[in-house]
Amino acid sequence: MAQVWLRSVGDLGAFEQRLADGYPDLEVRDRSVVLRLHKLLGHVLGERGRRVRSVVPDVWGSPE
Repeated sequence: MAQVWLRSVGDLGAFEQRLADGYPDLEVRDRSVVLRLHKLLGHVLGERGRRVRSVVPDVWGSPE
């Protein structure tokens, strides 16, 4: 499994081609595309994908 961040959906084909060139036995079986992230690494992102505020995770809290 791999997770990549690309600048646009159009870059996906070129990325997969580079993988195929470097790893001929690799087979892409499925893919999922997320067009907009609302949260990333403890940050809430606005409409333009920029941080608008932080969300500090409670790592010592009880698991749900």
